[in-house]
Amino acid sequence: MLFTRLLPLIIFVALHATSVAQAQATLPADTVRTTSRPQLNTLPPATRSGTPVAAPFALSQVVETPPALTAGLSLGWGAPYAAGVEVAYRFQPSLDGNIGVGIGSSGAKVGGGVRYYVPSRTRNQLFVGTNLVYSYADIDFDLEMDGVQGRYRMHSSTLLHVRAGLHHQYRRNAMQFALGYGAILAPQAAIEFIPGFGPGSTTMRDIAKLVGPGGAEVSISFLFGLGRIKRAVR
Repeated sequence: MLFTRLLPLIIFVALHATSVAQAQATLPADTVRTTSRPQLNTLPPATRSGTPVAAPFALSQVVETPPALTAGLSLGWGAPYAAGVEVAYRFQPSLDGNIGVGIGSSGAKVGGGVRYYVPSRTRNQLFVGTNLVYSYADIDFDLEMDGVQGRYRMHSSTLLHVRAGLHHQYRRNAMQFALGYGAILAPQAAIEFIPGFGPGSTTMRDIAKLVGPGGAEVSISFLFGLGRIKRAVR
């Protein structure tokens, strides 16, 4: 009788235990082991005070040096070589020597000179220079103004040019702007009035001197690099 009364309770307990076991069997294995898995420490490890820190890499810089040899073309009024050409060579970063030829209103020109460049960290440099030039002329020319005529003779002369200006360097080529003055070194006057062909005038003589050798300079030059550009890593 007692067993008959307890039989329903035994069956209920057995069914409940069976359903619990089936539910646990259907869960993924990772879910069952979640509670037993230790948590990972995701924080970065503390830096040790004695650990050396690697020094940053030194940055290299490629420095380009324009060609030392250049060929130039000059234009302007009163320039040492007038409208002419020159060849220059930089013996040092701040010093070059040049020779040139040209032709202008006062005749053919030939000469040489030097330029000193003020050191600069930019592409622009100030420079000063001097040129010794022979100007070949020995020509006669007539002038007429307000009906008055006059004949003048332009003599060959040796001139000393003193100049200053700005040098702008491109990657290979360069440009120069210059102001200066050319002084006549010959003992005789470069312009001579020839009597017998008209009385001439003071204004005519001033015009003759203006187109003659010497005087103020305003010029521009273009320098073209010859040879390879030198590169160095610093």
